[in-house]
Amino acid sequence: MRISFLLTGIALLVGLLANPVCAANSSVQSPLSGGASGSQAVQQPSPLATSRMRYITDQFKVTLRAGPGLQYQIIHMLSSGRQVKVLTQDNQTGYTQVETASGMTGWMLTRYLMIHPAAEALLKQTQAKLNQTQSQSRTLDVRLKQNQTILKVKTLKLTTLQAGYAILQQKYKSLRTTASNAVEINQKNTMLQQHMGQLEKRSKVLMQMNESYRNRTLIRWFLAGSGVLLLGLLLGFWFPRLARKRSDNWFS
Repeated sequence: MRISFLLTGIALLVGLLANPVCAANSSVQSPLSGGASGSQAVQQPSPLATSRMRYITDQFKVTLRAGPGLQYQIIHMLSSGRQVKVLTQDNQTGYTQVETASGMTGWMLTRYLMIHPAAEALLKQTQAKLNQTQSQSRTLDVRLKQNQTILKVKTLKLTTLQAGYAILQQKYKSLRTTASNAVEINQKNTMLQQHMGQLEKRSKVLMQMNESYRNRTLIRWFLAGSGVLLLGLLLGFWFPRLARKRSDNWFS
């Protein structure tokens, strides 16, 4: 359906371009005459047109006229895909009064109006969205690479921290063992200090006893020496007398 509309529009444009003076003077021309001129143009194809395949372009201009009909002057050419506001629709002539975004009002054929945007406009929007999506994808790729780099760095740091944590655990175990040994050593030291205190007390007692025994020994030795001396004195005093008595007895 759209292709037939496009072909009709192209035929009208060819007719208007072939008779520019008639269009400028707003003369009345029947559709049949325009169709005949268009058919004459089609009946005389150029050799280049028959030698190669071509496609009909979807980029064309729609005439905006001052009134609802071909007899009215063309005031503007609207490109395909352009958005307009519908003001009035004339079903008898097949024309619709529209208003452009710039505020210009005029009449155009109703069959050239569509509810949805044209395929070219949709394609441009889709292409713009695709470009935006590709740009976002590239940005996400860059961020992904950056995050991967950051992840590698953090993984390396985590590995280093885990190694350091293992070393700290070993040191902690060693310190804990040393601390437990230190408690035992402290207890033993306390016990040894108590034992040393007891030994010191015993040593003092023994020293006192030794000193007392020494004093007693000295006293005993002194007494013994005194006794021996006294005994010697007595014997020295007594033996001479005894010897005299014997000698006296012998002489008597």
